[in-house]
Amino acid sequence: MNEPETDKRPNCADMRAAFQCSPQPIICLDMEGRVTKWNPAAEELFGWSKAEVLGKPNPMVREEDQAAFRKELERQLRVGGTDNLPVRCVTKRGEVIEAVLTSSPIRDADGEPRGFVGIITDLTERLRAQERLQASETRYRELFEFMGDGVAVYEAVDDGANFVFKEFNRAGERIEGISRDAVIGRSVTEVFPGVDEFGLLEVLRRVFRTGRPEHFPESFYQDDRICGWWESYVYKLPSGEIVAVYEDVTARQRARLALQASEERFRSLIESTTDWIWEIDVEGVFTYTSPQVTDILGYDPEEILGSTPFDYITRESAERARGLLERFAESPGSVHHMEFEAIHKEGRPVFIDVSGTSVVDPRGTFRGFRGLSHDVTARRRIQQKLQANLALVQTLLDTIPLPVFYKDTDLVYQGCNSAFAWNIVGLPKEQIVGRSLFDLNPRIPPDLIERYGEQDREIFEKGTPQFYEAQAKTANGERREFLFSKAVYRDAQGTPAGLIGVMTDLTQRKRHEDALRQSEQRFRSLYQSVHAGVFVQRADLNITEANPLALELLELAREENGATLRADPDWRIVQENGSPIDPADVPWLETLRTGQPVRRKTLGLLTAKGRQPRWLAVNTQPVVDEQTGEVAEVIVTLQDVTDLKRAVQALRDKHAEIDQVFRSLPDAIVCVDLDRKIVRVNPAFTEVFGYEPEEVLGKQTRILYASEEEYEKLGRLRYNRQA
Repeated sequence: MNEPETDKRPNCADMRAAFQCSPQPIICLDMEGRVTKWNPAAEELFGWSKAEVLGKPNPMVREEDQAAFRKELERQLRVGGTDNLPVRCVTKRGEVIEAVLTSSPIRDADGEPRGFVGIITDLTERLRAQERLQASETRYRELFEFMGDGVAVYEAVDDGANFVFKEFNRAGERIEGISRDAVIGRSVTEVFPGVDEFGLLEVLRRVFRTGRPEHFPESFYQDDRICGWWESYVYKLPSGEIVAVYEDVTARQRARLALQASEERFRSLIESTTDWIWEIDVEGVFTYTSPQVTDILGYDPEEILGSTPFDYITRESAERARGLLERFAESPGSVHHMEFEAIHKEGRPVFIDVSGTSVVDPRGTFRGFRGLSHDVTARRRIQQKLQANLALVQTLLDTIPLPVFYKDTDLVYQGCNSAFAWNIVGLPKEQIVGRSLFDLNPRIPPDLIERYGEQDREIFEKGTPQFYEAQAKTANGERREFLFSKAVYRDAQGTPAGLIGVMTDLTQRKRHEDALRQSEQRFRSLYQSVHAGVFVQRADLNITEANPLALELLELAREENGATLRADPDWRIVQENGSPIDPADVPWLETLRTGQPVRRKTLGLLTAKGRQPRWLAVNTQPVVDEQTGEVAEVIVTLQDVTDLKRAVQALRDKHAEIDQVFRSLPDAIVCVDLDRKIVRVNPAFTEVFGYEPEEVLGKQTRILYASEEEYEKLGRLRYNRQA
């Protein structure tokens, strides 16, 4: 008996179980597009629960896409469904999902459509994977094309005897100087005929046989087309292709050779320079020293290595050096021309000038200090002497009572003395140095600033010393007259470096000059009107000055040069007795010779105009040169005493006549003074009284009376009456 056939179609329970357990979202829609079924996978993918969507329009289709979605459903009714329709769905969270929809109409027993069932396959991860793969391929291609190293991919031919180019990147084109199209499909021995001798061909063959990567060190390649240094890394792909990644190290090799040459030059420089080159580590220990340390400190390099700089410098210098090292350990830096005091091996001080910079590793960490030093002991001594000289010069300037200043070519004050600082500007020197005239306004008024500036610029243009008178405002506000004396000073090359000026106060001198001028005017008036002749004779015997009366008395004439006077060549000078005078005894010549004045010496002057001499009373006064101490000129005054001389002579003649009468009278005559002493007697006196004149002269007249009584009575009576 045959068993009845079993119905192979799945029942409703099975379909519900499959619907609930399906890992793919399954949804059912009615003819209006409303949700009738929504399995757990749909809940998980789209985020809406079944309760939220049943009986509602399909939520995974955006509202603006609903009309297009219904049209798609109508199309499916016509064609009977669709497979793998790309759709873009939206989740409850607002995320857009790329998916594939497989759908089919749901029909009743009569074949009438009652809705749609759809299975949705989420393509998001697949698309992301494809994007990652595409991005990876893009990155590989970009890396291949744009990497700095050359890359060549070979395919082995003839069982690895030769290799044909399959790929060749841009860096390879640049390094080899050949295009990709010129190498693809050609063998390596054809493109690079020297590859076998170069050694790379054997490396390609070995890697092809063993599959083990190899490093091909820097080597030199050369053929008729190119030459250079290359370093390569060769490995085998799973596909059996051989890859060579190589770098053009020609520039590095050249740099290395240049570095070797530079190091050799540096070594020669170190050995030939007088500077001591050294290096210390973070602890301050010498790790290198050049041989010049022996010349500077007296120690051999072997004695220095392993010690510290602090062992060879004074305590004060060591403290400064430690401070620098600690500072650079925290913040690397450099020093320039810092001076330290060291101790020579012999014990004497040595001053060294140090310059250097921190040594840091690639991460910027302080690793030590490298520097050079040179002996500046001699320079320091010179500087000390220079400073002492400058101090001496400044002291000298400050002791000069005249204001002194000096400026550079920009007319900026570089220094001055105390007289200028306090008497003219009224500021300390420190507040004047480094400032210009304009910076000192209003202490120096604007009108004077403009005048001084013009004069300063002019002296640089002409380069010659400058002297001019101008006003200056002093510190107490008074304007005084000064003589400015300026000159350009130059540097060692002879280039103008600035100007120096000295101010001489003319105010008092001008007052004295005015007073002297007035005095001279008064003297000149007196000189011209005095009742005496006055003339001046120099040591060269020239007469330079003479007043009108002197011109008249001496009958002088002006020389052609107008500066001197000349006497009549027929002049004759006689003494009072009429005899010629010795030239050495001429009063003014005597004063020139002896330097002594002559007083009231009478001379006679005979000129061509007169037969009788003109008698002159002469006085002389020497004028001594203060510098030489010798007589420079003589001032001579002349008094015309001719009339006086004649009157005296007439009086003498009269006295002679009286004396003759006195002597010739027959009566005795006695002349007595007020003391009744006999001063003169005539010859008749001797005859009458018998006394010789010598016996009575100087004696009282008592001897001439008979008695004392008569002397007292008659003699005194007569004397008193006469008195």
